[in-house]
Amino acid sequence: TNTSKNAIRTDLIYLLTTRRGHRPMRNGLFSPLYDYINEQIDDSTIFRMKSDLEDKISEYIPEVVIRQIDIKQFPDESRVEIEIKYSISSLGNILDFVNISMLTETEN
Repeated sequence: TNTSKNAIRTDLIYLLTTRRGHRPMRNGLFSPLYDYINEQIDDSTIFRMKSDLEDKISEYIPEVVIRQIDIKQFPDESRVEIEIKYSISSLGNILDFVNISMLTETEN
């Protein structure tokens, strides 16, 4: 059970950190988070980020049931932190979470 939980957690982190185009022959396998780099992060953007994350995770890791997504902004550092709390339906709804930190601006 623990191995399966860890495998799913690893898959989720991999999905959340994969950039568009890094998986030839699997063009849809990428994190939607990178689409928001250099965008102003406001309530509307956060809503879209959450929706895009839910869609992408359900497409590629259907056994993950999203329970909550929290996105915290750190504008002085040009970054956001994303915490995803989820359960794993195939493992009796075991609860787990992942944290991802992402820069919201690229250096010019």
